[in-house]
Amino acid sequence: MAGSHIDLRKRNAAFQSKIGKSNSIKPVEKEEHRPVPKWIAYTLLVLIVGGFGLELAQLVFNFFYPAKR
Repeated sequence: MAGSHIDLRKRNAAFQSKIGKSNSIKPVEKEEHRPVPKWIAYTLLVLIVGGFGLELAQLVFNFFYPAKR
């Protein structure tokens, strides 16, 4: 068994005397927000703008030189 009633009462009293004296709740610090590295942002920008530019060039080219069928 866990112990006699007297032992349990002593342990319970010792535990109750410790409540609230230690392990106080500490405020949680916010993690630093790290922005996206510049090289990744520039790479994505080049890919998106470059893709848009190529699509626009294809539309212009097909307008002036349509495919012969």
